[in-house]
This record gives sequence, C-alpha cells and structure tokens, in this order.
Amino acid sequence: MNLEEKFEKLIEYVENITDNELRELVKKLLIDKKQDLMNRAGSPDRIENGIYYKGNHHFFKGGLLCHLLETTEYAVNIAKTSNKETNMDVLICGACLHDIGKIITYQEWNDENQVKNPATIYASKVQHSYLGMKIVSEYLNKKVKEEIELEILHIIASHMSRNDITTCGALVTPVTIEAKIVSEADNIDCLLCNYDKKYIMR
Repeated sequence: MNLEEKFEKLIEYVENITDNELRELVKKLLIDKKQDLMNRAGSPDRIENGIYYKGNHHFFKGGLLCHLLETTEYAVNIAKTSNKETNMDVLICGACLHDIGKIITYQEWNDENQVKNPATIYASKVQHSYLGMKIVSEYLNKKVKEEIELEILHIIASHMSRNDITTCGALVTPVTIEAKIVSEADNIDCLLCNYDKKYIMR
C-alpha cells in the first residue's frame, strides 16, 4: 500500500465518525495537513558528539502518516474487542490526530542529507503533544461540543504516558477509556515497528 492509499485508508476511518460536523472538521484538518504528514518520519534522527543516531520508529518518508493509520487500526480493534463502553467518534479522532504536532516538531524528510528527518527547536522547547492540541483546537474550538473537543485533546495530551510522564513527554496521564486505548495502541505500534515485519502476524 503506497502513501496515497494509506492516506485514503485513514480517511475511511474518519468517515466512520457519526457526528457530521466533527467528521467534516477532522477530514478537513487531515486534508489540509496531508503533505506534511506524507513528508515526515515518525521519529527524528540526529548527530550528537559526532555520532549518528537513526530515528526510533517509522523512520522513513511518510512514516508519520503510517504511524497514525496503524495506531488508529490498533485502537479501533482494541475498542471492538473490549467490554468497555467506548465513544468511537472520540477514539477515532484522538487516534488519527494524536501525533499531528510532529508536523511542527520535525522537519521535512530530505533524502539528500545525512540527517534526513531532524527535529526542530520546537521539539526541545514545546512537546509535540502540546502543539498537536493547539492545531486540533484551531479546527474544533466552538464548532463542536466543548466536552467532545476536551475528550479529543485529552487523548493527544496523554498518549505517550506510560508510568512516568516526565520521561515520556505526555502532559497528563490518561483518565478515560478512549485515552487509555490510544496510549496503548500508540505504544504497540511503536514497539512492533522496531521488529522485522515478516515475523509478525498482522
């Protein structure tokens, strides 16, 4: 599946959102940011003290888009097999937008340079979770119910939380079932990306 097909697959998940206004706003956001998503990796590389460090997960052009799609797929499947009542509109929105802030914290992929997906100054000064919340709020604020916007922003704020938020980059710990599912789906996708895909049943 190429990047264009992966983007269309992500939009298919968004089409399952039942709230008409929310669905159209999220589609518009993704379409507006499409090129940014397709031109960034899921993690940055760097040179430190003369040593090159490759990006951690989804380190290839379009890796960010792939990570958003895969996290959404995992989150939806987890929710479907869970006996917990889940707001699928909120879950899908939070999953497909959880890393949207990386379009600001990472530079575009550049095949010509040794460092191909470097972090910007925003990565060290302001976490991508915060920037993602800012981007999403610009699209949703006062256009959808405040409580729905807050639930989606909470997913973005808490998605990297494991045991210690100070070392993981999350702004808060997840307190809703939707946020917990997306946090776990995100972690699963990052872990599986680091293994040889031919050994993984998917």
